[in-house]
Amino acid sequence: MKRNSKIWIFSEIYFPEETSTGYIMTEIAEELGKETEIEVVTGYPAYFSSNRTELSQRSRRNNVVITRFLRIKLNKNKLLQRSLRAILISLKFFFYGLRKVKKGDAVLLVTNPPTQLVLNSLLAHLKKAKLVVLVHDVFPDNLVAAGLMLPNSISYKLINTRIIKACNRAVRLIAIGRDMKEILQMKLGTSKKIDVIPNWAELERILPSPRNENSIIKKLNLTTKKVFLFAGNLGRVQGLEVLTKAIKELKDKEYFHFIFVGNGAKSNSIETLINSGVKNVSWLKEMPRNEQQVFLNACDIGIISLSKGMKGLGVPSKVYNILAAGKPVFCVVEEGSEIELIVKEHQVGWIDSSFDPTHIAN
Repeated sequence: MKRNSKIWIFSEIYFPEETSTGYIMTEIAEELGKETEIEVVTGYPAYFSSNRTELSQRSRRNNVVITRFLRIKLNKNKLLQRSLRAILISLKFFFYGLRKVKKGDAVLLVTNPPTQLVLNSLLAHLKKAKLVVLVHDVFPDNLVAAGLMLPNSISYKLINTRIIKACNRAVRLIAIGRDMKEILQMKLGTSKKIDVIPNWAELERILPSPRNENSIIKKLNLTTKKVFLFAGNLGRVQGLEVLTKAIKELKDKEYFHFIFVGNGAKSNSIETLINSGVKNVSWLKEMPRNEQQVFLNACDIGIISLSKGMKGLGVPSKVYNILAAGKPVFCVVEEGSEIELIVKEHQVGWIDSSFDPTHIAN
């Protein structure tokens, strides 16, 4: 980069948001900010779970300049509200970038929301800035896996064409899994500009600790149980329907207990399971990121699950912190997925690729 150029990071969510993307983009920006000029263009905390601290439109934190737009509160679990926010914030980013980004600058985009990727890849092209795309989710294929779009629909083909065009404008694409690189290679017809850089564990914050001294284990009186933990987004592509059916089919319900930590569009799956009379399930709802050391150690085994069809479309970042807590993982994922590769290569758990509740229960 030239001496007077800067790096622009466009991300819908950023500090103080605690979701995985918000945390990851904050860490990346602040690390880059140690060596070069960084400006993050982001939104105000908008989701119901967010920190409500009053934030100014323009601020500086840890050598990073932060510019914020769209001070409205929406429910991330309501599809229409989420889509509206994505469109509005993408337009705000685009017109701000048209005024501020200069030739020779670098632009780092994360793929969420896809409207932001499409508009700001065009922005980078118009301003002759170097574009790098961090692929957290592969659109629109993940919408198909979530049951929100048909693969042969006009909307799928239109969005897919726009996404491919946006990615082709990048000098580098960063995939967070080896399976994701394969999908991107198929879409773009090349692997030359695709790097695999996985997400990471917070090793300085997450350490193994004795489970029988854990405050959650004690509070729920689970010291004699075999405890499984699902911690993270309870979303449309987490395979919760299969998982909850498997829990209902378990024969030895007195021995096994399941803890869910999180919230999301499919929270009702857990609520329905508990209301059906299943006694060996606890739902702690959302807990702050700074309590991970406690809740990630409140189990014997962590659960990672994704819906069928999600291979290569996303990698649950929670797997790294669960492993950092010294827990093996039980994974309901497809063969050849990044999670399966990690588990088999490092022998840190079990894989079930059947997507059959009875098989999983057994």
